[in-house]
Amino acid sequence: TRDDVMSVEHAGQHSLEPEVQMERDSPSLGSHPLLDELRGVLRRLKCTPQPIRDGHDHLVPFCESLEAVFRSGLKHPNSWFGLNKQDYWAWIEPLQDYYFNEKQNPLLRDVVTAVASSTKLRTLQAKGRCFLRIALCQKLLSVPIEHLAKNERLTNYWYHSGSIISSPALRELLMGLLFEVTELDFELEVDNSSFLDETWIIPVFLPRKLPPIKTLDMKVGYADRRAVIVLVEKGSLADKVCMKFPSRLYCTSPLYATGRGGGGRCSG
Repeated sequence: TRDDVMSVEHAGQHSLEPEVQMERDSPSLGSHPLLDELRGVLRRLKCTPQPIRDGHDHLVPFCESLEAVFRSGLKHPNSWFGLNKQDYWAWIEPLQDYYFNEKQNPLLRDVVTAVASSTKLRTLQAKGRCFLRIALCQKLLSVPIEHLAKNERLTNYWYHSGSIISSPALRELLMGLLFEVTELDFELEVDNSSFLDETWIIPVFLPRKLPPIKTLDMKVGYADRRAVIVLVEKGSLADKVCMKFPSRLYCTSPLYATGRGGGGRCSG
């Protein structure tokens, strides 16, 4: 009857509603959880004032999300029983050696050279993180992935099949997100890189110069080859200069005194 047909149609509509709602709430088709996370953090970054500097609330989660994408599916060639594990910097640094008839990107070459030659960066993790920070400022984050993708054999050497960077479909989604990243302006203190071995959290970088003095009236200790100012004498010139600093300072370059004045680069 007509009433029966209407009741069946009505029931069918109700049965479809939960499915439609579930589809709306689920990640985009063919996406990846790490890409969804990166997309969410990127959306929050785009809603904040620019330029984006160190100390921004969403900067560390954004960098952590980027790093997770670069590490997703990464193989560890040349490792012996899990020792000497590789990181994404291990393929970024020699990437230019695999350019054949392809024109090199001079900016990428300069950035890779600067990171590789830095004496502040002691591990693959620190060098990779420093590269990502500079790449954000220079808007070339997608360039190494573009070059790697042109060499399928090299891509398969470094990444497992189906990973974000090795999968053409997932890589296309990633490149779309990285293109959106270029719309943001980053002004990061890239020289302040001494702590990237341990953390993405970058301390405040404030250079200070002192007039000619015989002593700084500060006690300096060393922790993991870093100079740590553990005590500043009250009333001294150093105390006046460092009043706005936290109680503990890390020197990212040596403190020194000359006839023209002292100097030092400290992070609090």
